[in-house]
Amino acid sequence: MIRGELKNVIRDAVRNNFGNIAIPDFSVEIPENQEHGDYATNAALVLGKMLKKDPMEVAKLFIRGLEAGSWKLEAAKPGFINFWLSQEILNRELAEILKKKSGYGRGKRQKEKIQVEFISANPTGPLHIGHGRGAFLGDALASTLSFYGYKTTREFYINDSKTSTQIRELGRTALGQGRTYLTESLKKKIAKPRGKSKKTEASEAGYLLAKEVQKDNQRFIEKKLKIKFNSWLSEESLYKKGWTKKIASLLAKEDATYEKDGAFWLKTASAGDTEDRVLVRSTGEPTYFYSDLAAHLNKLSRGFGKIIYIWGADHHGHVARTKYALKLLRMDGKKLDFIITQ
Repeated sequence: MIRGELKNVIRDAVRNNFGNIAIPDFSVEIPENQEHGDYATNAALVLGKMLKKDPMEVAKLFIRGLEAGSWKLEAAKPGFINFWLSQEILNRELAEILKKKSGYGRGKRQKEKIQVEFISANPTGPLHIGHGRGAFLGDALASTLSFYGYKTTREFYINDSKTSTQIRELGRTALGQGRTYLTESLKKKIAKPRGKSKKTEASEAGYLLAKEVQKDNQRFIEKKLKIKFNSWLSEESLYKKGWTKKIASLLAKEDATYEKDGAFWLKTASAGDTEDRVLVRSTGEPTYFYSDLAAHLNKLSRGFGKIIYIWGADHHGHVARTKYALKLLRMDGKKLDFIITQ
């Protein structure tokens, strides 16, 4: 709040000294070294460059024009202005804190809607410490954005597609054909009848078991971690509700795919990627990348001005290819931000 006030005071000083000119962007920051003040600005540096004047002379003009009493001022080479807040300002701000309490610093209501997607663990077992890091980072970031006035929603993306390699492997575990995800807690779930028969396919068995694992994880997130999600987006629902077909239609419209070695490839190399990416394997099974594009389309259709993804380090290489794919499909990739945590 004080930083914003300082910016307004500096703009007024520019107009008083140099008339109604276009004021270039400048910063007001908290110096790392406390000897350089409570705040410091580069306004004299950027203005001096624009006006072709000595930044130190511009800084001295600023100091003479800025109101005294509220802060102590100092010009520092090569043209910074350092501010020390007066006791009067500190007392005033303290009074505001006591008055507004937990509402102190809250932003005004913003029009932009923001979504934060985080955790999004595969429903094949309990959460681990890596998920925990992403969980608290996402929740804290969403809370901060809400506090600053943005209409913020939290979303968990459930990788539960029946075409998923993990879901099929979970199904094989459930049917006694594998042991990849076998744990004591999973054994208890497998022992309970869930409408499966000897003819049940691994994909269907895995999907049914994943729903039970997801219920446990959701209870843990809500009861133990105290995190409340606004929506839980199912990957399988993207297939059922036609979002993957919409992506297929976009791909055809943009002539963005080709067939090679029995697989379907996306021409991401033409958009700047290091290579083209597989969308549908030679076995006919879609990749995660294919349904991920459908998920991005689904999110963008909901009117978010910004979508923030918090991913684990194993998804680091996925960021660039996603941006290239969105560029190829003429989707607004600028609305997407990716935070990698480990």
